[in-house]
Amino acid sequence: FKSKDSDAFESVLRKIDEAQLQVRQLRTRMDKVVREHAGKFTSNGSSFAHDDPTANCAPNSVLPHVNIEKTPFTSVCTTSQHGPVTPGPDMVESTEQPRIEGKCEKTGNG
Repeated sequence: FKSKDSDAFESVLRKIDEAQLQVRQLRTRMDKVVREHAGKFTSNGSSFAHDDPTANCAPNSVLPHVNIEKTPFTSVCTTSQHGPVTPGPDMVESTEQPRIEGKCEKTGNG
């Protein structure tokens, strides 16, 4: 019985680690886009400039900055007692929310 609880706990830890990895990857991608298109942001960095046709696609709809290093969880990848982590389904792609396209689509400028 105790082994079953331990397996469930390990599964939760793996899922947390996978989610943290996805957050780090998305944050890296977001930081790269912000750096590449810094001129399109206002001085406070919270929204696109008003003359930009993508103004309603401001990053304020994105999760706030998360410091992964200060989370209370230890990565299972850095703990030798855990086996390899097998990636689960893409949590972003597996949500059943419709994609919004249109003004947010990439244009020919970059």
